[in-house]
Amino acid sequence: MNMSVDIESIVENYRKTLLQTKESLMEIIQNDIKMKDVDTELFTSVLEQSMEKIIQNWLSGRKYIRTLFINQVMGDIYPQKTTSLSLSIDAFINILDDLLDENLDKPTKTAYIVEFIRIMAIFTSRISDSVQRERIERCFNKLISIAIGETIYRNLIKNENNTEKLIELVKEVYTYVSLDIDIFIELPLLEMSFEQNEINKLVSLGRHFRMLNLIKKDIDDIEHDKKSGTDTGVTLALEKDNSKEIINSVADKIVSASRQIFLDKEHQFADNFKKMIEQEKLEIGKRLEKIKC
Repeated sequence: MNMSVDIESIVENYRKTLLQTKESLMEIIQNDIKMKDVDTELFTSVLEQSMEKIIQNWLSGRKYIRTLFINQVMGDIYPQKTTSLSLSIDAFINILDDLLDENLDKPTKTAYIVEFIRIMAIFTSRISDSVQRERIERCFNKLISIAIGETIYRNLIKNENNTEKLIELVKEVYTYVSLDIDIFIELPLLEMSFEQNEINKLVSLGRHFRMLNLIKKDIDDIEHDKKSGTDTGVTLALEKDNSKEIINSVADKIVSASRQIFLDKEHQFADNFKKMIEQEKLEIGKRLEKIKC
């Protein structure tokens, strides 16, 4: 797998978007608001602090960068012009996650809102054609679907005690949440003029990876989620009998299904996805061994 793209280079790409924001902000101050003798450093320092909130979440591993995963899967053929738009969507999702799930203090909430608005401006300037717009519209509708679907499945899991049914319900909740990876795969493939049939299969592989990736993350976040009162497929499964069996079985089903996905013309990064899927399954097994039920 090509690992030439690392988190530092991705973060640096994101930081560069601040220059575009600063230029636009200065133009508004000078021509629209007509502020005289304004301390522009005050404006830019607020923007920098807000941006760094997101960046520190990425660097600490608290939030995953989906764009980085896909860069590493596709390696040198990833179209770098797609990176900034993809990172904007990453930031949107990360901000929304925390605004919905975390008890944030007012300064943090304000910083997130400032950054959300800043990235929205960058984001709209990066959409180049109608196909991108259509996919991005579907992306945000998928996020709405995830928010609603998660609640429905969490309630079903809470009220179910049959092991086989629980395995299916936990798998389905992670299937729902995995839709958040789609746009990060679609954007570069569209840029490279892939056929829709191949896009669909690679998106399906990406979802299988993302499901396992989410399970692993939720295992890592068990204590945090319990303290914050956040229900996940993992925390709910751990409240049931045979909890480790349930989670292991879900992971096994995901891996088994991914092995049935074949492209008409196999690509190296399809193989990379499959390797990542197998690795995530191994990591889940290691983490489950350490959990005391």
